[in-house]
Amino acid sequence: MKPTDLSQRLDEIEKRASASTKGPWQVEVDDDTLETRIISGLRELAQDVCEKSAPFIASARTDVPMLLKMPRLAIDQRSACAVGG
Repeated sequence: MKPTDLSQRLDEIEKRASASTKGPWQVEVDDDTLETRIISGLRELAQDVCEKSAPFIASARTDVPMLLKMPRLAIDQRSACAVGG
């Protein structure tokens, strides 16, 4: 994958992440129904989520922005080396 392709892909992911409900998101299990939900504050984002998938989905709201920074940093460092190099 070329750096420009990666950069475009990161832009697309970042746009989706920025458009989503602000985090952090939490997993909540209803003790009566055993239903697993993903919530943000008092707002329910997803209902009847697979219990095994819920932590991954809820963590994505904070993980994705952090992970987007890593390749961008590498691209910036590579560009700086090419210019200074």
